[in-house]
Amino acid sequence: ANLVIIDKYKLGQSYEARTGISEVVIDTIVHYGLSTQINNQMIVGKCYHKQIEGASNYLFKSKPYRYDIYDWSADVLRLPEEPTALKAFNGRVYAFTNYQMFRIDPEAFIIEDIHDGVGCLNQNSIVVTEFGMFFADNHNIFFHDGTRAIPIGDPILRDRNGFGWQDGTKSNVVASFDPRRNSAFLFFTQSNAGYAWAYNMPRKRWDLLEAPKAEGLAIADNGRIIISTGSNLYDYLSGTGTRDWEYQSKNITLGADTQDKFWYKIRGVGSHSDIPLSYQKDGSGSWVTVSNEQVASSDRRFKSIRIKATNRNGNPTDELDSIGIIYKLKDIR
Repeated sequence: ANLVIIDKYKLGQSYEARTGISEVVIDTIVHYGLSTQINNQMIVGKCYHKQIEGASNYLFKSKPYRYDIYDWSADVLRLPEEPTALKAFNGRVYAFTNYQMFRIDPEAFIIEDIHDGVGCLNQNSIVVTEFGMFFADNHNIFFHDGTRAIPIGDPILRDRNGFGWQDGTKSNVVASFDPRRNSAFLFFTQSNAGYAWAYNMPRKRWDLLEAPKAEGLAIADNGRIIISTGSNLYDYLSGTGTRDWEYQSKNITLGADTQDKFWYKIRGVGSHSDIPLSYQKDGSGSWVTVSNEQVASSDRRFKSIRIKATNRNGNPTDELDSIGIIYKLKDIR
């Protein structure tokens, strides 16, 4: 059968007017490995597009409210290297490599600022919280307050037990935030076991916790962290039981690193007066048990001290509020 088409010369909207993209631009779908959303647009990176050579170094911006339509000829920004992470935060998009951070204006789609020496491991090792943006690279852990990236990992970069951020080989690094505890978490696997460094925002305190070997996670509607190991799901830190705990202080010099001191008493204040305490001289050697709050009388003169506290045997609900030290600086001769 013949098909007859009658042109009545009625003009409608052009393709470009309807979509915002020139009709000569083809393949408006971009394949990507990283993404973030801001101002009802999708910003994507680590890309592939058959029309663009080296597209893995480019960022593309979708049309508003159309997350799968990209004018790759216009809404494009080239980075010096392939990004490792993308995150929208505080009205800007932050793109990361292993050692650089780029602050990007999402409207003009230009790089506003570049920070060297601040990177991000991957898309999973960054999280935006009500306090700011929390992320990690191989060398440190950072908190961005909306103005600058502040290194906060210095207290845990090295650890005598090998769990410092720069110690050992860490894999499966995943960041999360627990609003119930106001704490940011970095889950990681080391020596085929799972752990988490937890940073409490109000107290600026680090804690090392045991954890499942996280392959991925999600935040439940009540703020709980749900961890996937690939074969099981765990509702992390939501049980009603308690576990044994241990606290170790840094090497305390009291502002006089090279000066000898006389150490007399170590006192713990908490839920019980007999919470076990011990000390270590000059940051090395064996731990010495504190008896009746007294430092051993035969061994009181040294430069620095580390203190360890644990819960009483079989009493993981014990709480320790503070530790006090009575000492005297030795005269300088």
